[in-house]
Amino acid sequence: MGPRYDIKPKSIKFAPNEPKGLSTHPSILLLNMKLNTLRILIVSSLTLLPIAATNIHAAKGEKTFGVKTGYVSRNKSALAGITFQCGISDHFRLAPSAECIFRHDDRDALQIDLDAHFPFSFTGERAALYPIAGINYSSWNRHSTEIDDDQESKDVSTRSGYLGLNAGCGFEFKASSTLKLSLEARYSLVKSNSSVQISVGIGYMF
Repeated sequence: MGPRYDIKPKSIKFAPNEPKGLSTHPSILLLNMKLNTLRILIVSSLTLLPIAATNIHAAKGEKTFGVKTGYVSRNKSALAGITFQCGISDHFRLAPSAECIFRHDDRDALQIDLDAHFPFSFTGERAALYPIAGINYSSWNRHSTEIDDDQESKDVSTRSGYLGLNAGCGFEFKASSTLKLSLEARYSLVKSNSSVQISVGIGYMF
């Protein structure tokens, strides 16, 4: 009988298809953070919708005109705007608004929103929470400085318009039969200019 040979199979390792370092690239991490933030806000809004259907706060036909101010994370600046709310039914209301985002870090913007609110009360009829979902159009202005032929600096601006999505939640308190106070936290998903927007407002109900 001839000699015996023991042959042991070698383990085979497969290289991952993903290029090394891609998942930790700053732009990929930033995109994931934005998508996770939007996902959380959307899930929170959808979770609150069944409650809104059973605890109605907004009256059909109720309208509110107001003003608001707040903070925008995109250029770390302040915003100021006007708001309007209209109760379409006992289950939801439309809330168009327009904001001016003041210049900082060489950026400023104008933003127009069309949001839907789904308010529900939790302490009688005076206080309410409401999920926010909607669309927006923003016109961002980027400033730069150039030197002209006379060696004088000149402010040059480039304006770009974008469509985006809004998601968030708000709290409101009816101080009287005609006066309403509000606090909102909203994430605006916009190409190259996504931001978290936190605002306080006051409105006249009629």
